[in-house]
Amino acid sequence: TEVAELTAEIAKLDEQAQEARDLETKLKELEGKVKVIKDLDQKRVGPARVLADLSTSIPEKLWVEDFTESNDTVTITGWALDNQTVADFMRQIEASPYFNKVDLSEATQPDQPSEQLKHLAGIGNVRLKRFVIKAALDYFGRGSSEPVPATAEAKNSAEHQRADT
Repeated sequence: TEVAELTAEIAKLDEQAQEARDLETKLKELEGKVKVIKDLDQKRVGPARVLADLSTSIPEKLWVEDFTESNDTVTITGWALDNQTVADFMRQIEASPYFNKVDLSEATQPDQPSEQLKHLAGIGNVRLKRFVIKAALDYFGRGSSEPVPATAEAKNSAEHQRADT
């Protein structure tokens, strides 16, 4: 009878152990589903956050003409008053958690932008710099989010360059 009681107890404990393994499996499945939901939620609001960061990063006297994304890489094309303004813009977007590996791929002073842009910008006959910036895009914002400090020296340098042009 003692062996029979122990066998029955072992069977009961085996059943409880199986239930515990089933619960662990269900818990892992639910954790996976929660992660997928969080990822989808991030992707849903990611583009809005990226564009908001881009918008707040644009300095005065810089105009973005084109913003194109392809395969988690973004190309930003635009016009700026001078090279310092482009550099300030690059530092600002690099500080965003959404833009990584920011690289100036082109900076030229070609034929000027359309008269419409010149009129909207209120710049008249000032010669503008055209730029193309490429960056890796991360909609989850896992990069650095420390703001770029605006030093008095950088502001003075930018003001002197603006005065020179």
